[in-house]
Amino acid sequence: MRGRDGTLALGDQWHSVLSPGRRRRIRTRGRTVAAAALVTLSVASSVTTTSSAEAARPRPAYAYTANAASRNLSVVRLDATAVTGTVPVPNGAEDIALSRRSGRAYVTGGGRSNRVSVVDTARRRVVGTIRAGQRPMGVAVTGDGSRALVANAGSDTVSVIDTRRYKVIRTLHVGDWPRDVAITPDGRRAYVANLKSDSVSVIDIRRGRVVDTVRFERDIAAYAVAISPDGHRAYVSGGNGVDAVTVIDTHTNDVVETVQIPRGAESLVVTPDSSRVYVSGGFLTGDISVIDTDQLVVSHAFHVPHGAEGMAISTDGTRLYVAGGHDRPWMTLVNAETDRVMRSVRVGRSPLNIAPDTPQNPAS
Repeated sequence: MRGRDGTLALGDQWHSVLSPGRRRRIRTRGRTVAAAALVTLSVASSVTTTSSAEAARPRPAYAYTANAASRNLSVVRLDATAVTGTVPVPNGAEDIALSRRSGRAYVTGGGRSNRVSVVDTARRRVVGTIRAGQRPMGVAVTGDGSRALVANAGSDTVSVIDTRRYKVIRTLHVGDWPRDVAITPDGRRAYVANLKSDSVSVIDIRRGRVVDTVRFERDIAAYAVAISPDGHRAYVSGGNGVDAVTVIDTHTNDVVETVQIPRGAESLVVTPDSSRVYVSGGFLTGDISVIDTDQLVVSHAFHVPHGAEGMAISTDGTRLYVAGGHDRPWMTLVNAETDRVMRSVRVGRSPLNIAPDTPQNPAS
């Protein structure tokens, strides 16, 4: 309250209080002001410290498995290796590609539908669907997140999607039964594995056209394709019992080598330094072969429990993530520096592919 002279009567003692351009006096009882000021400073300091700690705290790393049989995505927190959520995808979940810039995941329907579902990974729900071709299987997203390419096995086409408008802007005819697609690091070209025509179609993404076709001298049943992070090579696995990986020079689109894989060849992933290629043997074997890219030979192989279908690797190359595949509802985490299994987590039914969102190496 105010005293007779109009000053604030807060106690028995008078103190000068400076304000911009003038000085005024207030009186306080004992050490109330000092204590209040100390508490205020302490609280402010605590809030600042807490805010700084929260800002400095790394964002948790997650992986998303596309579970074909259960039509959903399992959200796996990697530092705990635990499923923290499930995203229903009614149109099917065959393959998944993640755009880290937009926080959107693109999920193909496979044999379930001709739709591509768009998932908001922060809200953990489907926010849109896009009609692609028949039996959309492989999907890849450009580095800037502006385009998604979908291999439509049933219609022998690739759909080019404008991700901002959720719209197919081009439909390109490729080989017979295109099963997988991969995009070069510069975002200019895409390589499409055509399972039944034993070929790879090369797409100029900016021009929106097929500019080359790599044809193989032997039947390889092109199952999956991966591009090395340095952009120099494309690796194509031969499925259906072929058990080989064909190496393509992306500068000339010539085949430079075919590497026999003794334990089966399905999905592939290349390490960030482009020095190794991991090749999964499938859900029945759980075997993974490792290709030395300097020598272009299999350097060694190892086994993981619960099957080995789709794979992905962390951005720093220290962790390999393995989806179990058909009838193998597991994701396995592998130390990529030692190729030793760390642990496995149960996910949805028939996880065929996996996409990690790893801003930095998760704690282990």
